[in-house]
Amino acid sequence: MICSEPWLFHDMGMTGQTKKVDFGRESRQKEMAIVNPDHPLAASLNDNVEISTKSFYMGWGVPGKAAIPVAALKQDPDKYTIFAYEAGAEMPGTEAPARRVGLFLFRGTAKTLTPQAWSLFNAVVDWSVGKTDPVMKAEVKTKPSR
Repeated sequence: MICSEPWLFHDMGMTGQTKKVDFGRESRQKEMAIVNPDHPLAASLNDNVEISTKSFYMGWGVPGKAAIPVAALKQDPDKYTIFAYEAGAEMPGTEAPARRVGLFLFRGTAKTLTPQAWSLFNAVVDWSVGKTDPVMKAEVKTKPSR
């Protein structure tokens, strides 16, 4: 399950319940910081990554201890823009019944995403469905889908 609506992170059990503390959106964002470059969800990216050609509201969450952190707001490394849970992992609100990913996308952002952002999106989809084919990972880097 992929959730790109930060207001639903709590409802899905992925974060605590306090708006603007456990989940929210940050205005005027174009970049994020990759905090776990070795994880497949990072799409082989590292450091700061430009993900949009225009500033937008970027969704974020503060996940539980069993979460896999992947990327964060560039200015606030405690607010994760990509985080995930393996099936069975303990989340703040429940146990993950299947893989779950919190994703930075917010309303109307797809039309301004960079190739790096599409690589992250494709990596999230692949990981969520258990796809680990290294050939597909290479294609994601060079040919983002839209």
